[in-house]
Amino acid sequence: MAGTRLCGAPKPSLPTTSRPTTLTPQARRTFQESFDSLEKTVQRYSRTDDREFSNTTLRDVRDAAKEVERQLAARQCMRNMKRLEPFLDGLEAYSKVIEVLCNGTPFLSWIWAPIKLMMQLATDHISAFEKLLAAYSQIAAMLPRFDRLGTALQDKPDFQQALAVVYSDILTFHEHAYKLFRRNGWICFFKSSWGQFGSRFNCILDSLAKHATLVDQEANAYLVSETMQWRREALQTVAKTEKDRSTAQLTAALAWLGLETVPHCGQAYQDNLLHRIINDCCDGTTDWILKNQRMRQWLQNGRGGPILWLKGKPGSGKSTLCAKIVQFLRAPRQSTVLFCFYSYIVSSTYPDPVVFILATLVSQILRQRSDLATYVYEEFVAESRPLSIRSLQELLSNLLPQLAMPRILVDGIDECIRYDIHGKPCDLTPVKDVLVSILQLENPTQACTPTKILIVSRDILELVGKLSKRPTLALDQESDALTADITRYATKCLETIRDRFADLVGVDNVLNDVKRNVVLKSQGMFLWVRLVLAQLEFDAYNLDDLENAVANMPHSLHDFYSRIVHRIMLYPTQSRERTINILKWMLCSKRPLRVIELQDAIVFASGAVSLSERSKLPPNIVDLCKPLIQTDDNGQISFVHFTVQEYLTKSNFISLRDAESCTTTTCLNYLTFSLNLSNSSIPATQKAVDVGRCLYSLQPYVHEHWLDHLLAFAAEVSRSTDQQLEAFLASFFFIYSHQYTRYLDPTDDLQVDILAAQTLEPRLQYLERYEHHYKFLCAYVVYRNAKQMHFENPADYQEPLDPMPLSVVQLVYATQIDYLLSAVTVPGLTQEQLDAFKTSNHSYAFVCRFPGCTGMLAGFPTDDLRTQHEMTHKPALFCTHSGCKYSLPFASQQNLRKHIRDFHDSGPKAVSKSITRRKATLLRGQSGHTPEPSPLGGLDARSQAQRLTKGPSKSLQQDQVTAKLHHFVQHYRVQQQQGKIPHGWQQGTPPEERGQLALQFFTQYRLLKPEIAEVESLRAALQFETQTFMSSKTNDEYVSDIKQKLIVMTTARQQQPQQQPQQQPQQQPQQQVNQRMQQQLQQLMQQHEQHEAQQLNKPKVNKKYYRCAVENCRNNKKTWPRLDNFKQHIERMHKGENVLDVIERSTCHPKNAETPMSQTKIFDSSPTLNNYNINIDQDLNRINDPRAPSVESPYWELTPEYWFDTAVPSEPMNGLPMTTAAPMSSIIDDEMMGTMDTDNLEDLFNMDESQLDAFFNLE
Repeated sequence: MAGTRLCGAPKPSLPTTSRPTTLTPQARRTFQESFDSLEKTVQRYSRTDDREFSNTTLRDVRDAAKEVERQLAARQCMRNMKRLEPFLDGLEAYSKVIEVLCNGTPFLSWIWAPIKLMMQLATDHISAFEKLLAAYSQIAAMLPRFDRLGTALQDKPDFQQALAVVYSDILTFHEHAYKLFRRNGWICFFKSSWGQFGSRFNCILDSLAKHATLVDQEANAYLVSETMQWRREALQTVAKTEKDRSTAQLTAALAWLGLETVPHCGQAYQDNLLHRIINDCCDGTTDWILKNQRMRQWLQNGRGGPILWLKGKPGSGKSTLCAKIVQFLRAPRQSTVLFCFYSYIVSSTYPDPVVFILATLVSQILRQRSDLATYVYEEFVAESRPLSIRSLQELLSNLLPQLAMPRILVDGIDECIRYDIHGKPCDLTPVKDVLVSILQLENPTQACTPTKILIVSRDILELVGKLSKRPTLALDQESDALTADITRYATKCLETIRDRFADLVGVDNVLNDVKRNVVLKSQGMFLWVRLVLAQLEFDAYNLDDLENAVANMPHSLHDFYSRIVHRIMLYPTQSRERTINILKWMLCSKRPLRVIELQDAIVFASGAVSLSERSKLPPNIVDLCKPLIQTDDNGQISFVHFTVQEYLTKSNFISLRDAESCTTTTCLNYLTFSLNLSNSSIPATQKAVDVGRCLYSLQPYVHEHWLDHLLAFAAEVSRSTDQQLEAFLASFFFIYSHQYTRYLDPTDDLQVDILAAQTLEPRLQYLERYEHHYKFLCAYVVYRNAKQMHFENPADYQEPLDPMPLSVVQLVYATQIDYLLSAVTVPGLTQEQLDAFKTSNHSYAFVCRFPGCTGMLAGFPTDDLRTQHEMTHKPALFCTHSGCKYSLPFASQQNLRKHIRDFHDSGPKAVSKSITRRKATLLRGQSGHTPEPSPLGGLDARSQAQRLTKGPSKSLQQDQVTAKLHHFVQHYRVQQQQGKIPHGWQQGTPPEERGQLALQFFTQYRLLKPEIAEVESLRAALQFETQTFMSSKTNDEYVSDIKQKLIVMTTARQQQPQQQPQQQPQQQPQQQVNQRMQQQLQQLMQQHEQHEAQQLNKPKVNKKYYRCAVENCRNNKKTWPRLDNFKQHIERMHKGENVLDVIERSTCHPKNAETPMSQTKIFDSSPTLNNYNINIDQDLNRINDPRAPSVESPYWELTPEYWFDTAVPSEPMNGLPMTTAAPMSSIIDDEMMGTMDTDNLEDLFNMDESQLDAFFNLE
């Protein structure tokens, strides 16, 4: 250390004998642990790098840096390599301090050796090289000044510990950088991985900075201890932050895949199915598959082909063999096992089998390698990329090379068939599509080891062409192994029968004959053996029955199912109906039903509208359908094999229409019964007793799926008249009338967004002919969607009001469930009943509150598990930018993108697409081209529905208004096509022209009076446009009148700043513009005065008008100048009233026909603005209409006669400026559309056909 120099004042030399020659145990342990961690990482990737690091000197690193600089210069990609020099100088100073302490250890060279390798690997990729240099520069800035204090403090134990921590921090950075640059395809993952490392890198820099401060303060012992504690806490904090962010990204990635919210498609279903298959497997069977030569070659890495096709007939145990192979591969945890069991059930709930299988594989990869979720999140989720086959294939091609010995097993691709509405196969194309997509995974890019794929299926024609030349393991050729397995399985099953006949002589011989015959006739089908032996348990009561049953065994699954169906038809009438109803429910249920649910569903399916302890059926009622069905450990019922469902639909034993009719009957009858829970006359204690007796077990299922079953049956009936459907709607009427009379005002008409409901649920079209029921169903569909949006984002959407009593019923039910589960004793229930209730409901007590949840589970045992499940419906979005301190989730991707744009985007701001679109629209308008407004174009069904049903957003108010105008234009177009527009020039006016003029009026009015609510502005625009349209004689007059009004409002808006005190004179150019504008306005107003004079010279006619006098009429503030229009209003809105009587009571006669004075004259004669307002009111009262409102009235309706005379430039007089506009209260009243009693845009948008016709004066 003779060459070490201290900065500042000279320090006395310390005796060399006082310096320890070795490290303290604590410091040595820190050095050793950091070194071992990096060495282990390097050895895992490359033994060559291990040897290279041990022999690299600092001079080698400097030479390598110069060589890299020469290479970059030759490529004209020079970087500022001087940024590396401070880091190397700092390491040199550090090495001089520790070289004596670390003498005899390999620690020293590893602190700089990785730098050489990292530079060489990153040279060809400038962006990565730039980030690496920046990181080295940041570390150099934080290194302690060892050249100053190293010699003086070398003998201090705390200083040695600081040296060890610096060593640990630098090697931690090297370790993460090494793993990043040495992974397969590191270029693809560099951006996401480096961003993910950002928080830990900041922690390293903070640690270096803290210890640099300690070294500068001469390593105070207390500060060392505090800093070490801080370091531990900081590492724990950053580890927790990384874990939370990784979990959030994994949740968001899984939600993007969208499997968890679809019945029978989530990973839980795959795992449960695998577990059930393995548990059902008989011990000792299927062991031969692991010894098969072809299978052994496929299992071993580096041997055999990458593809193996395992094929066999239905029921031959293919799925069991596949499950056993998965279990075998999972045991040593050396391979990455990905599996997917596809079945008929999945095909009925997920529309695209290719997307389902690929998404399932990606989901399993992310669950096993959560570190890869960052890549999926940033590259696909945050970028809002669609879940498509192309995206999933790209994902798998990048993810599979990151896995160790990937093995993919796909079972049942032969079941990827599209079925028609009757449940029969109609399209086999998806089988080929799935096979092609799977085979493309054979050789993913950048893969070190090939991906091996096992395809398990039946031998069908669609697969032979692609797989005939691949290695194949046919179960038909493994008859000896299958026979041995079937014999072992039959022996186990016959033990149960042997116990029943143990006292009979000769039972062993008979059972041996049964076993031999079963094995001979099985033809390798385990399912056939299973069903036959299960049937023997029910039909055989003596040895003769056993022998006869074996002699008459059916030879195929189809024959066996036919025999069972024939036996069902021989049941007594009631038992037969119950059995068939069970099978119907099995075919159409939206999720697997539990026994406790199905036993109640049968009662309501028979037509009952109530349930009691006397009518409740026992759980063993489902045994009527055995052996076609099975019950798992959770009490859920399913078919024993998918071939059962195929047989029931293909044989027409049960039609899909009859099945949907059965489920709909059950749901509506139960809903009628469940109204008792909302009946206030029934005591709460009695409700608790009824729930505790399990009389309402169907509540969670029916509450969620009743509408799906009703619409499914309506789709089956299609547009034909069906008495049963009419009966269902009658039951539905009783249910919603219960809510309508109890909770809502009977006089309040229900406002429904028909367009949004049709967008959300297209099947509603089959019920349009039932007008009143159709309206309430639309209301419920809109409510359900609004509730779903409220659940996803409660801050932006208020909880809607349920138009039916179902929410109240569900709330009461959930309350009673919570009470019963926590109660020790309940009055009215025995302890046995309470215990039985808790046993059957504890595991499913907490039901998902997300509307439309399609999860396969009926509920969850704890609220925490339910909350965890509900988070999958609204995944959290986090900012993953390196160094971002904002750790809270974002409510939407839009908010996340805005956050990144505001805080992390240092480049130029991109021009908003909405601005560019509006600019293009304006340019097209200037060129004379007026495009048809289509504010909802380009959106999918769900996006359109959300745009139509969400409340007005501050950022999208103009788009919402455009959507409303578009709706009215579309309605007007339909009326025009149907010939309902009065004859004349109005009939040929394009609807788009009316919409554009109304939108222009709305825009000017909003600019003029921004304090007025948007709904009032829209109402004013539509009302004025409609009145002008109907009162104008020609199209030119119609357009001219509206354009004049736009000019008037523009002038009034420009005059508003002039009424305020001006501090400085305007510039000369602005004065010239004002003069030109005033001249143009003067010309226009002169033309207007001429038109006014012509109007005053017309003979005055005492015209009567009509104002509806029917009580509670929603349009009682509107006036009709024409009798025919008013008559049509009565016929449409008041069908029960006497038309002549209403006309007589509604006729209004003005007392004189004096025309109101010109507002220009009133303006000229008024000394002040206040007098002008008073004179306007007096002039209006001069009409002598007893019900004529004043200008300040909220129900003032402007007519064209009053409207066209508002602001006329005149000579300065009475101290008023020349171009002062009339007060806004007289130009446009805040409530000028008093004919419509609406509070928000949705009410305006939700008008029914008659209200729309009345609004457009189409009556």
